[in-house]
Amino acid sequence: IAATPSVKRVVFSGGERTGIDVLDAKANIEEAGRLILENTGIRCAFLHTSFFMENMLSKGKDKRFRKLPDETIYELNLPLPEDREIAMISARDIGIVAGHILTRQPFEEASPFIAYGIVGDLVSPKKFMRHMKEELPQY
Repeated sequence: IAATPSVKRVVFSGGERTGIDVLDAKANIEEAGRLILENTGIRCAFLHTSFFMENMLSKGKDKRFRKLPDETIYELNLPLPEDREIAMISARDIGIVAGHILTRQPFEEASPFIAYGIVGDLVSPKKFMRHMKEELPQY
């Protein structure tokens, strides 16, 4: 950061404490970022997002959503009841918000750190499956 004095703003996908290790990792990084950036004059926005829609398609190398070999049955591997809706957001929408913050948001008057909670649609596994079969039958 000291080597890049032209940096005035940073947007980071942070997170709040949840008690779930894998999710708390983002909160740990956010806390470390605050310590590193404090007293640098750099303004930082932390985006606290809901579940990424793209996570419905895959988890690492494993596909969560796939068409079975007979081509008529779809499978979704997600540990949720089929009607349980969860808040989701697409990576594209997160990018739009981050771009707005970096280019248009009047950052200078704000405190050095600000957190935005952003979410998208409420989607159940059942609703997701219906949409995928209709909109992306080739998937």
